[in-house]
Amino acid sequence: MKKASLILGLCLALAGFAFSSGFSLKLSGGAQHLMGGGYNRIVQGKNDLYRGTPGTLVSSELENLSLGWSFGEELIYNFTDRLGVGLGIGYFAASNTSRLAMIYGVSSPYPLNIANRFSPSVSAIPVTLDLHYFLPIGDGWKLHFSTGLGLYYTIFDLETHYTVGYSSSADLTDELYGFTPHGVTAFGLQGSFGIEIALGSGISLCFDVLGRMVKAAGFEGPVSVKSSVGGRPVTHGSYTPKFPIPSIDLGGVGALVGIRIHH
Repeated sequence: MKKASLILGLCLALAGFAFSSGFSLKLSGGAQHLMGGGYNRIVQGKNDLYRGTPGTLVSSELENLSLGWSFGEELIYNFTDRLGVGLGIGYFAASNTSRLAMIYGVSSPYPLNIANRFSPSVSAIPVTLDLHYFLPIGDGWKLHFSTGLGLYYTIFDLETHYTVGYSSSADLTDELYGFTPHGVTAFGLQGSFGIEIALGSGISLCFDVLGRMVKAAGFEGPVSVKSSVGGRPVTHGSYTPKFPIPSIDLGGVGALVGIRIHH
């Protein structure tokens, strides 16, 4: 709620400048493919480990964190007809839930069912500063290019659930882990190119392809644990992990659609 209120307040503040001479306000949103970074390498390593274990049958695997949604607004000041500078703020989020399931000891009279569920979630609030170039190509049509830098406040959460049991009995082992580190601020670069189509006086329709280079690292925080053996609770608490927390690569390519309101 606080995050949404902050973004809304800044959006309204920036919107007040949109109708001033030389200023315009761009609102956009769309989908983005992200690289994932260290988290995706851990996922693939776990898939490879289970797949390569002798005597196992893997029925499903963990999935990369790869698709997200991006929204934002940017206040642009044109100091010439073609050149401008923009200050923007936005919101980006990506999450998924996937399950690695396997049978260990397929030739044994008592095979084990092993399942590992991963539910990651990453979100970021970027504050960006961009240089813009607009190139008229026809009546009401413009090509648009931008490049700049930004600060990305990033939050990452991960819940994992691990179970082992026989098919005919309750789980022998049931472990639930929740990792909720503190947010980190990452420096990044972004750039875009696209086209603008004038819809009327003072408003244009925008289509853009956006590229980002951002890697968030240094996540620190507690891990909560709930576990049971044979249905009986044995652990309930939290601890601070001693191993390095994976980085999250927010870089990737996205497709955005939006409008630009100008004087």
